[in-house]
Amino acid sequence: MSLRKLIFFKLLELRGQPLTAHYDRFVREDENGIPPDTTNKLLIQLLEHCRQSVPYYAGIMNQLGHSFYKNPEEYLRRFPILTKDILRGRFEDLKSADLQRRKWYFNYTGDIVKCW
Repeated sequence: MSLRKLIFFKLLELRGQPLTAHYDRFVREDENGIPPDTTNKLLIQLLEHCRQSVPYYAGIMNQLGHSFYKNPEEYLRRFPILTKDILRGRFEDLKSADLQRRKWYFNYTGDIVKCW
């Protein structure tokens, strides 16, 4: 590791942002590839979170059933397209119950969508 990279990572650690472990994992994954089941595991975790914590998606998932454990990608294909009208009309239902504990920010492209 170069001196410049070492100093950069140490400064991040001092700021409470331990990036080194993430960087090392990304380098390993780039060199060795990502295990094939990683995507499915992460999708299942995300869908489980949505089922438990996001009212909009919980409603959809109650209608579709909970078959996402078998094939999460196919399950997601059955979801309706999220439109600006849905974002505007169901904004509160799209918020996760644990939103206040998360670091988050607004990001948008194109037209500004007023959400409040």
